[in-house]
Amino acid sequence: MAILIGHASIDENGTVSGGIAGDQTTKEVCIRTWYSKPWEFVLRCRDSEKAEKMAEACEKGCANNKIGYDQRQRNTLYAQAKSVDYDLSKITTACECDCSSFMTVCALAADIKIIYGSNAPTTATMKNIFNATGEFDILTDSKYLSSDLYLKRGDILVKAGSHTAMALENGASVIPTDFTLSKERKGIDVSSYQGNIDWKSVKNDGVQFAILKIIRKDLSADKMFEQNYRECLKNEIDLGGCYNYSYAATVEKAKTDAKRVLEILNGRNLKVWLDVEDKCQQGLGRLLIDIIQAYQNVIVSNGYEFGIYTYLSFYNSYIKPYKSQINCDFWIARYPSSSQMTVPQNPSSDKKPDIEHVLYGWQYTSKGIVSGIKGNVDLNIEYISQTIM
Repeated sequence: MAILIGHASIDENGTVSGGIAGDQTTKEVCIRTWYSKPWEFVLRCRDSEKAEKMAEACEKGCANNKIGYDQRQRNTLYAQAKSVDYDLSKITTACECDCSSFMTVCALAADIKIIYGSNAPTTATMKNIFNATGEFDILTDSKYLSSDLYLKRGDILVKAGSHTAMALENGASVIPTDFTLSKERKGIDVSSYQGNIDWKSVKNDGVQFAILKIIRKDLSADKMFEQNYRECLKNEIDLGGCYNYSYAATVEKAKTDAKRVLEILNGRNLKVWLDVEDKCQQGLGRLLIDIIQAYQNVIVSNGYEFGIYTYLSFYNSYIKPYKSQINCDFWIARYPSSSQMTVPQNPSSDKKPDIEHVLYGWQYTSKGIVSGIKGNVDLNIEYISQTIM
């Protein structure tokens, strides 16, 4: 479902001016679901607290039926807002605004120093005027304009000469930024290659989480997925998700694979990791990003968390050049040593992958030795985040 946005839209007669002051229909200044205008750019406040204040002001304005829409009286809201110190819920005198004067008053409510003058900025001048405050980033990448997935609460969407609105919720692909890394834990990722696993022994050896392969190249379920899933739950080993080694070289293939993963999960709440590293995906350029985004959209639109697994050189070569177009957690493989390692052993911290996204996890060896598993297994460190309230 699309996120909610707030905007000043149209007067009670379906026109841009001439109506009675105040909201006569409850739809002149209102909250609705996101839609494509299409938008030309997004104004994102750099201060998250001010962005929240803007969103709160927008919500209050949309809920107050003393505030209506009329382009010819677009500045009367400003006068009333100023008289109540920009608490739009306290306005009791009927007044009017249009889309851009409404956004300007919401920004003023967050103590953003926009010069209002005798007339509010218009959608044609907002870009320069809001930018001049030094409080906003101007986002023009298509991912912010063509869907709601990457929008943040308080973002102002603009189509110059046409319309503006404010995002009142975070999109499904927004990664929270108000956290600090608090601790680490050790885990493994496994598939049918490991055969029958004694999960009780795995638990006793210090393994805290497991990521399970879910799907094979032919799109059938990994032969050990169901058994590994049951045994992890039975032995109280946290499930860090499931992974899909991808052979997708087209957007349609990515969508098909994602839908099949959801069929196998059948409602079970596991984070889905897309493993992009295969030779068929090298050198695809922008198409690889389209493939990842198509897969991600299927996963997150069905309520699941999503992340990407790959190895560091693949990330640097094929993903980093498009870093601004991907927003998700990353689980990165980098092996600082070719020696076998046990769970208590730690890799050299100076070899930790350095990437330009959130590093959710580090696969630091493929030669792990774990009780209960015959042969080698991948060992991982997961970085646990703690939200600051």
